[in-house]
Amino acid sequence: MVAGTWRRWALAAGFWTLVGLFFSVQNYLIETRIEAMDATFADAVVNMLPNTLVWAVLAPRVLKTARHLRVGRANWKTALPLQALIGCLVAFLHSLLAVTLFVWLVRAFGHHLGWSKTLYRHLILFYDWNLVIYAAIAGIGSAVAYYRESREREGQALRLEARLAQARLHALKAQLHPHFLFNALNGIAELIHEDPDLAERMVLGLAALLRVLLEEATTQEIPLGRELDFIRSYLAIEQMRFQDRLAVEWRVDPTVLAVPVPSLVLQPLVENALRHAAAPRAGACRVVIEAAPEGSALRLCVSDDGRGFVRDARGSIPEGLGLSNTRSRLEQLYGPDGKLELTDAPGGGARVTVTIPRREAADRGVTREGAGHREAADAHR
Repeated sequence: MVAGTWRRWALAAGFWTLVGLFFSVQNYLIETRIEAMDATFADAVVNMLPNTLVWAVLAPRVLKTARHLRVGRANWKTALPLQALIGCLVAFLHSLLAVTLFVWLVRAFGHHLGWSKTLYRHLILFYDWNLVIYAAIAGIGSAVAYYRESREREGQALRLEARLAQARLHALKAQLHPHFLFNALNGIAELIHEDPDLAERMVLGLAALLRVLLEEATTQEIPLGRELDFIRSYLAIEQMRFQDRLAVEWRVDPTVLAVPVPSLVLQPLVENALRHAAAPRAGACRVVIEAAPEGSALRLCVSDDGRGFVRDARGSIPEGLGLSNTRSRLEQLYGPDGKLELTDAPGGGARVTVTIPRREAADRGVTREGAGHREAADAHR
């Protein structure tokens, strides 16, 4: 703290000394070259340096006063006259201190000089300049204070925006849990009377999935490998329901298993494929799950061989809660870099593609965890 204070004082003294030397050189050249006066550079320094060195002492106080007494739209009627009064007092105080220092220096060189007469002369020559200098320093202090306040408000706005975005993400994710749960319970309810043992196994599988959801309730992103494990568990429950009618094909590039993805990003896509492809038909249904790098992005794709998307009168594809929720989460997390596309699959059926930035894992633990899923991914390819 003390070292910092001395450093600031040294910088201020050095700055005002340089200003004094600049005006000393200017004054010396005017007196010797233009006015042809018999003057030395030492005389010029003694004449000018006390003025600037006193400002080295007064300027920090002026800056502090300007920060606390800023002239604004709401207080200018009182703050402006008060600043003018303070400026007049500071300009007069500057003359007192500068003349005192100047007279002391002159007497140190063996010359006698009257203090009151010198003060009178100094006030005539420099008082208006002192007012201008005070106004400049006060203006700089006010501008710096306004700038800092503006940056602080921007920082607060950004922090508030980040908290709001996080709250929206949690709300969006929270909507997926009951949506997923209700659909799963409806599927179980259909089997309670037809096959109670199968319904019981589905309930146990659902309980395991809900345990995973609770563990990651506050996590927005997880490694892709963990997301795929969740989807495998979810599909294992649905496989009990659809039996041999459901065939799942995995096309997962092992190099992207550690890439962070939004948790539950694939579940609505897979559920959409099952609802619109497997559930309405009695025959077999094939669902393809893909994950692969695409330049600097990660492409996730879920497609089926069902009837495809049903379009409305305008030709657009209506989105249910799961898909619209996923689109909103992508926009919140990645902005324009997060995309959700609904297209017809080649050869018939629906295709949902998610594209997100491909980033490195947040820590080494995630990378090791993702690497542990490669063997499982290879087995499903």
